[in-house]
Amino acid sequence: MTTTEAERQYYLSRMGVQLWYARVPLPGAAPSPDFDFTEPETAEGKSASDAQGGLSVPTRDHPKDAPLPPGKSVKELLQSIDGGAKSGDSATPPAKPATDEATSKAGPEPDASTHESVAENSLASELEVDEASRTLAGVSVDMGIWWGDQFALVSPVSADVSEELQAKLAANILRAIGDTQIQQKRLVWPVFNNPRVLKSADRDLRMILHSLAEQVGQRKVVCLGSLSGQPEQHQALMAALSEAVVEAPDTLAALAGDHEKKRSLWHRLQDRVIGAR
Repeated sequence: MTTTEAERQYYLSRMGVQLWYARVPLPGAAPSPDFDFTEPETAEGKSASDAQGGLSVPTRDHPKDAPLPPGKSVKELLQSIDGGAKSGDSATPPAKPATDEATSKAGPEPDASTHESVAENSLASELEVDEASRTLAGVSVDMGIWWGDQFALVSPVSADVSEELQAKLAANILRAIGDTQIQQKRLVWPVFNNPRVLKSADRDLRMILHSLAEQVGQRKVVCLGSLSGQPEQHQALMAALSEAVVEAPDTLAALAGDHEKKRSLWHRLQDRVIGAR
């Protein structure tokens, strides 16, 4: 029995086989035969489909006596198959719509105001970082940081006075306001005299300050003297360490040999630190 291309496609489609034809010749592929999608005429002048009007199509999902539609072209057959798929004949079930449960698990979709708020906060953070980088560009600092259980003390370290004497004085100040187990760090910046040695000096300094800020934590900071000759750089350095700051004008080196300055600092600490507890 001779089978036309239209019938072959119909049979395969009913069995769930999807045909695929390349739109353009594939590189290196053997030439394909020219498919004739027309239905041949019989001696009586009828098409092959008309002459075989009683053909049955055995399929998995349909009765064996399902007849082949007579006298239809390939396009009409494929359209009838597509229509059957829409009515539920296709082996592939239609996609289920999203349920309310899936929507509730995904959560409500954020509105435009939420996206705008996140974008504004991100932009503000970037602007703050850029401003801090410009402020700290070219900064030169030599400072010590001492901290106990509740407080931290920050002061420039002077080369004119013994470093050991300055460290001892800082520890005594913290003990006087109730701290014990004193720890200390020292930051000298820049590391090298030639700033071009470090390609990202500003970023490295911010990372070091961030690490020191994590060690300081929530402790109240007592700052003695100015950490930089420029007020903007001093404020930027202190802001990078902590927001809770009690400032006094004299450094450790200035306090070391001056009893009046020590007395003045003690009164300041009594008013702003000890009295505030």
